[in-house]
Amino acid sequence: MSSACSRGRDSIQPPITPFVSQLLMSNEKLFSLTEANALIPRIELIMSGIQHLALQIRREMEKLTPNFDQSAHDETIVQLLRLKPELQPLFTELFQFVQEIEKLGESFKGLGLGLVAFPAKIGGETVELC
Repeated sequence: MSSACSRGRDSIQPPITPFVSQLLMSNEKLFSLTEANALIPRIELIMSGIQHLALQIRREMEKLTPNFDQSAHDETIVQLLRLKPELQPLFTELFQFVQEIEKLGESFKGLGLGLVAFPAKIGGETVELC
């Protein structure tokens, strides 16, 4: 937990929708190292759920789009839900997991990185503990 990530808004990868990105940007709670470390077991459980759902969703995407392009992520999700609306509960649950992280005051950095960042002040500078 001792490393720090840059606080730049450009480094945030929206996990599902632009709405989630807005939630990330509104995150202003600052954590001490002790507070961040105390939340890690809970975050690990949430991330496990996210990764499980993401794997299920990715498998369905690959079945429908064998040449799945991560850069077209949001568009592919919309297409996937049009073709398989029964997957909506998976996306809803995934979004709820992300919201749970955000409600705790952390920043979800995206599925690809699998990171959650804890905003903190170190030496007067705002950083993110990863």
